[in-house]
Amino acid sequence: MRELKKYEGNRVILMACSKCNVACKHCYIGYTGNRTPEELEELAKFYSERYKIVRIDGAEPLVDLGYLSSYKIVGQDWIMTNGLRIFKEPEIIDLLKSSGIKTVFMSYHFGIQDSLNGITNEMLNEVIRKLKEKDLRVVLMTTITNKNAKDTFNICDTAYELGASGIEFNKIFIQGRAKNLTDIGLNLVDYNDFFSQIKKAREKYNINELEVRRSGTFGVDTVYEPNRFQCSAGVKKVCITPDNKVYGCTCICKPGYEVGEIIDKEIYLYKDFYNDRSWCLGDKMGELGIDNIQELNNPNIKKLIKKIN
Repeated sequence: MRELKKYEGNRVILMACSKCNVACKHCYIGYTGNRTPEELEELAKFYSERYKIVRIDGAEPLVDLGYLSSYKIVGQDWIMTNGLRIFKEPEIIDLLKSSGIKTVFMSYHFGIQDSLNGITNEMLNEVIRKLKEKDLRVVLMTTITNKNAKDTFNICDTAYELGASGIEFNKIFIQGRAKNLTDIGLNLVDYNDFFSQIKKAREKYNINELEVRRSGTFGVDTVYEPNRFQCSAGVKKVCITPDNKVYGCTCICKPGYEVGEIIDKEIYLYKDFYNDRSWCLGDKMGELGIDNIQELNNPNIKKLIKKIN
């Protein structure tokens, strides 16, 4: 039995569901299970009293509109979605607003959208228009592969033209269903293209015109110094899945990647869990190509991780 210590970070992410209304080819979700709205509310209240930041996430939170009450409980004024339910039922926009939602983070993939799921850019453009009509901010979430990394700057221009308030780039992460994809991972040239162009976009647009963000999955900047990146997985934040497993971040919510346990709702980490924060922990796990890591602190795995650093 592994020794435990109390989690002392300030952020808890509650994964509401693994259920989704689209089978995206690049989906990295590795857990299963769906909470009831009542269960989610109970946990939202419990952890909000104990941690500074509690957030709600899931494969597609809008599969159950009952989850929205928990967003109010934790004070979360944004939601992530693939946009499909809003496209089919635009009347739920009013429900989003009454639930305190001000910003919608929506999946939108330039150049590769149709190859990843059945939601077309034309459908999403309609969703953007309807959200803006209701005075909601829209931030596009875009996956970067070796197919579109070189187009990062032009993607930002298009996002601005579409009326988005921001764009957040996420690196393709070869986990979950995405393991079936081949030849889409980034190499050093792709990283350099991405970081060079995202800097150019940030110089063109001020934050009030278009907020240009990138996720921690890209790790350290390969072009520009200084690199201030520090991975927060399992240190500053944890994710709790519907089966009450504890993971470091949403990218590695998969059996075998646990960093701790839940005991009477309280969060504990394994004492031998180690994250030096120098690189995205999820990327380390994915780059290792190991399907099921039973112990993140296994000496052999630690040696491999150090080689990546």
